[in-house]
Amino acid sequence: MEENGKRINGSPTKDLFIFVLTRDLSLEDAINDLIDNSIDGAKRLRTDGNYEGLFIKILVEANSFRCDDNCGGITIDIARQYAFRFGRPEGMQKTSFSIGQFGVGMKRAFFKLGKDFYVHSVALESEFTVSVSLDEWIDQKTDTGEDDWSFEFKDDYKENVKNDLEKTGTQIEVTPLHDDISKYIEETSFVENLRLNIELKHMENIFKGIDIFLNGEKLRSRRPEFRVSDLMKIAKFEKTFENGVKLELLCGIGDPTEEDGGWYIFCNDRLLLGPEQTALSGWTGGGGDGVAMYHHQFRHFRGIVYFRSEDSFKLPWNTAKNDIDASSSVFLYARAKMIELMKPVIKLLNLVKKDKEMGEDGQPKEYQPYVNMVNSTNTVSLSEITSDVTQNAFTIPIVEKRDTGEKHVTISYKKEKGLVDYLKSISGADSNKDLGELTFNYYIDQEDIEYE
Repeated sequence: MEENGKRINGSPTKDLFIFVLTRDLSLEDAINDLIDNSIDGAKRLRTDGNYEGLFIKILVEANSFRCDDNCGGITIDIARQYAFRFGRPEGMQKTSFSIGQFGVGMKRAFFKLGKDFYVHSVALESEFTVSVSLDEWIDQKTDTGEDDWSFEFKDDYKENVKNDLEKTGTQIEVTPLHDDISKYIEETSFVENLRLNIELKHMENIFKGIDIFLNGEKLRSRRPEFRVSDLMKIAKFEKTFENGVKLELLCGIGDPTEEDGGWYIFCNDRLLLGPEQTALSGWTGGGGDGVAMYHHQFRHFRGIVYFRSEDSFKLPWNTAKNDIDASSSVFLYARAKMIELMKPVIKLLNLVKKDKEMGEDGQPKEYQPYVNMVNSTNTVSLSEITSDVTQNAFTIPIVEKRDTGEKHVTISYKKEKGLVDYLKSISGADSNKDLGELTFNYYIDQEDIEYE
């Protein structure tokens, strides 16, 4: 082919491409990307959202990684045209309400984890194996000497066959792992942290029945819970945007666990952030547009944000699914509504704090209406939330004003420090409090006041 003198080569190198793809991706996020792919398979297989009987088994060892599932497998046509491409090409049939979105998760996870990867997948009408050495793939060239980005099936691939549904699924193995990844797994509490991470990120799909195992241990759903009563209900708000994204907000109180308090933000039932306790979700502190900064006093707070869309591209998340697009108009609207809903909850928790403050006699207050109100609530799970326990806004019940029976009150005033110090020195008072009582009693004596 005749060379075009105007042509400038702008194609990426594989080394740079891999570096850019994996540079800011955590190991936890890489593994969650592979779990996301399995869950998308479950969504295609079980459109009713019931994943009972499906599993994802993760095995993480010092120098190898494995992920097996029975979620329907990858068809050979999808593998040939889409699954191993970098990006999601036009024309690919989308999975409704999917978690995967950009078509980079699986390959990016392979590159992040190790040097060689193996994929074996059985679908209803096809079966294939792909085995790749990363070093060999990086050196792979076309006949014209340019980078060859393609992969190849092993010779035993099968098309137009009939496999039993029970035998469908995908097995992934990456070994050996990169030296730094291997060392990180060996020398840290990575596996335990990964367990907690998966239980949070995939809490909704675990609840729907899919079994996720990590190194043989079955993981549990860590869904947050609310506390309600006849007087105290959960604020609920729903809206569908013009682009089809559906927003649902739930806001109220839960158990007093500090590390669990905050907002939980989901996209298509995949936890994006949470518990979120920063200005991003309205905890701005004084001078901000939200409420106070999150701290121990607000440990009862619980908030849930669900973004759902049949087209996952329209959701306000990043490619690693670990952060929100804070400039998204959908998120900005949601954030303003989150702040609106949370303000009365924060007001209630401030009243609870005031109830717990000591009385004038240094003893706990006998009358603690807001503490009693919170303590008299019952726990409800997310699946138990019905219209009976929700309302448009969180409402603080009106409490009975009661005579506390306190016989003593505090008198407070300010005077010049030098004069106060002088009066203490000539009167023998040890403190400002002593001086105040002395001058008060002096006034009563001088005025010959009698009071019973």
